[in-house]
Amino acid sequence: AASRAAGVRVLPDAPDAGLNAAFRHGAAGAAAGWVAGITADVPALRPAELAGALLAAQNGRPGVRRFLPDAPGAGTVLLTAGPGVPLDPRFGVGSAVAHAASGALPLDGDWPSLRRDVDTAADLAAATRLGLGPRTAALVAAGRTARAAG
Repeated sequence: AASRAAGVRVLPDAPDAGLNAAFRHGAAGAAAGWVAGITADVPALRPAELAGALLAAQNGRPGVRRFLPDAPGAGTVLLTAGPGVPLDPRFGVGSAVAHAASGALPLDGDWPSLRRDVDTAADLAAATRLGLGPRTAALVAAGRTARAAG
């Protein structure tokens, strides 16, 4: 509801066939122009870092998809494509290599909160050190309280 109120076009996950199918569906349903897919597990994300990465992608070589590897370097947190360029997502284990092999170029930049996705408890600890958003911070605190009481 908040996204719609802000003017965002929201599409149902009609393919219901996994992350890559959802990204392809979303990109196909987007208006002409730039499209970006970002993973949902970046709880420390700072809007300025996302804006910086998107600007870097738009200022890069035309006609080339761009991706941002996660902090460890094996995964992908962001994939972009310019006008007329298919998004062609390759998310999953080893996605950074898969995106590079498909012709996408990595983005260079210092965006630690964007690159910090959370796949493990250690990843969550690293994201916590960067600073979590209020809802994730509340969940982490509740988990600590439950463990302490248990």
